Amino acid sequence: MGNVQEKLGQPYEFPEGFKQSIKPNSGSTRKYSGTPKFKDLENWLVTVTNRFALSRLGGPETAVDKLRVDFLQSWLESEALEWYNRHMVSATRAITLWTFCDVIVHTTASYMLPQYRM
Repeated sequence: MGNVQEKLGQPYEFPEGFKQSIKPNSGSTRKYSGTPKFKDLENWLVTVTNRFALSRLGGPETAVDKLRVDFLQSWLESEALEWYNRHMVSATRAITLWTFCDVIVHTTASYMLPQYRM
């Protein structure tokens, strides 16, 4: 969680006149599929948090955090995307309000620690 807090805990400060061209979606960047390899999850999380920070999605505001959670869907595929849809947006989801950190913690538990699969 240290990387998440470091990258997204505060809004990114850009120099005056800076023109942003980076978008928060994954584009052609590799998506996380739910592999149990920690290195894959770690590399993906570093890429996502950096992209979000550069897309002005840093800071503690609830509205910004909701955007991070919503944009996260475009960074997932296969089993991880099915998990996200089932737990984040399904009409039958058990938790209705997720923070970005909550999603990452539960994703990590679900794919790194099989005994905690939701």
